[in-house]
Amino acid sequence: MTTIAGLVTPEGRTFLAAERQSTSGDDNRSWTRTTPKLIDGAAPMAETTVGRRTRAERDRHAQPFGEYVMGVTGPSSLIDFLRYDWTTEATPDPDDDQDCDRWARAVAQAFTEWAVEGQPVVLEGGHLDAIVVIAYAGRLWRAVEHGAARIAPWPSGWALTGVGSGGEYATGALSAYIACAGTPDYDPEAPLEAEHSPAGFLRGAVRIASEHDPFSGGGHVDVVEV
Repeated sequence: MTTIAGLVTPEGRTFLAAERQSTSGDDNRSWTRTTPKLIDGAAPMAETTVGRRTRAERDRHAQPFGEYVMGVTGPSSLIDFLRYDWTTEATPDPDDDQDCDRWARAVAQAFTEWAVEGQPVVLEGGHLDAIVVIAYAGRLWRAVEHGAARIAPWPSGWALTGVGSGGEYATGALSAYIACAGTPDYDPEAPLEAEHSPAGFLRGAVRIASEHDPFSGGGHVDVVEV
């Protein structure tokens, strides 16, 4: 119950965005506005592999975003545990497409096994109640359970995705924003705070999704560049 959106520009800049509303129940009766849904992949730590962190490793976990970022839909309890207990092996060679795809699939598989083992977040039939968007080195993957599919760019060079209950709204809005990329005010190299920029497009798309999807909102949109 959320909106996650990702964008890669023709210049190779990579962004993820998410709103912060967290709801409880299909009737949206109980919710908070303070749940971060973009998870720092974190720099690799010595003697760690995919899976849980030790307490010492959690203490060393820095706040700035690392080499890759994960946007997570699903139960807020899963997001909380992922923020503090998750780490991975070293990231792959950013110039090797096959290596990157293998790494993304390994992250998806390890995440699924870790979540199912440690958290009560499986649906009936054993399916994980979560979708993850992975952003790394000019690429986006949509990970569902044990698979990770890379988001292919359009002929124009843009790659985009939207997931969660507001994902389709965000995808449609983002597509419309991209059509404005040829206007004089647009700056492909502008910082995150700029309005007429890739980050501004992404922020606007998530805000539009939040207006239409009752399970998204919170008033604030987090946008990070990887």
